[in-house]
Amino acid sequence: MSCPGLHCPGCSGAQTAGIAAATVAGLVVAAETVQWVAERIVWISATMAVCFILAVAAGMWLERLADRRGARFAAAHGILSRADVILPYPVRVTAVPATGPRPAIGANRNRKYVSCSM
Repeated sequence: MSCPGLHCPGCSGAQTAGIAAATVAGLVVAAETVQWVAERIVWISATMAVCFILAVAAGMWLERLADRRGARFAAAHGILSRADVILPYPVRVTAVPATGPRPAIGANRNRKYVSCSM
């Protein structure tokens, strides 16, 4: 009687040897890959850093380009930005008179407390 699947050695026939060989080959490839990366970690890190710096610089350049393009479009079509329309109010300094000292937390002396008992 044969069973579908790989749950026991008697039911799997010759599939177990193939799976074991594939597992061993996968482990060998993984070990070699880890060794290759460990030998070249400095070059990999430097390449990643250069790519990051170039990506940030390209993003900043593209954003400036888009801002200039948007400003040219707005000027050509008579579109005003919020900065052109809304003028900020001038800041004025005002002096607040000091108040007399008073306790931050204290009992209100004018209040009458009533005790109730039930």
